[in-house]
Order: sequence, then C-alpha cells, then structure tokens
Amino acid sequence: MSAARNANASATKPTRPNGWTAKHDAFIRGCASNHEDVNSTKILFETEFPNIPVSKAWIQSRMNA
Repeated sequence: MSAARNANASATKPTRPNGWTAKHDAFIRGCASNHEDVNSTKILFETEFPNIPVSKAWIQSRMNA
C-alpha cells in the first residue's frame, strides 16, 4: 500500500455497524485483553455475532478505545 493510501485510510473514521451495542464492545475489549489480534478478533466476532457486519478498521478502533 502506498504512503498516500495509508494516510487516507488512517484519516477515514470507521463507521459504526448497524445493531452495535455495549455487549459487542465488551466482546471486543475481552479479546483485546486476551491479546487477540484484529484478524482473530474479527473471526471470533463473526462467529459469535453473525448478523452484525464489522470491518477490521472498526474492530481496531474499538480495541484501541
């Protein structure tokens, strides 16, 4: 990925998925506290909550929150 694309990607704020609740944040925080990476957390999240579409960028932003 070029430096320009990286700058644009980091400047773009990830959008909150429809149906997102506090229990989803708690799940992400739990994965972060267990030192899961973003890819693993996304897979676990999609398995636990298949009806909530989530991006890696959103997960990363919530893990850092």
